Amino acid sequence: MPDLAFSGVSLRRSPASPGGSRRRSGARGDVAAVIVTYNALPYVERSLESVAGHHTVVVDHGSTDGTLDLVRKRFAYVRLVEQENLGLAAGWNR
Repeated sequence: MPDLAFSGVSLRRSPASPGGSRRRSGARGDVAAVIVTYNALPYVERSLESVAGHHTVVVDHGSTDGTLDLVRKRFAYVRLVEQENLGLAAGWNR
């Protein structure tokens, strides 16, 4: 399953639709976004806004700058996973 990764955001095709879809309509169910954060307050809001409407998971690695508070308050629909900082790859593979 190919991944598209940029700026700490990973977009993956859903296993339920292995071939994916090139059509614009209905494409929102074809991907999930995983955003790995560590003190990402300046960037996380814009990142989450850019994937609005997609299943989204934020994996936080112990932020102390208010990242978690912002995600909880503004993006309550996002699944939030908190873990120790094991690096970017460990966050994506959670």
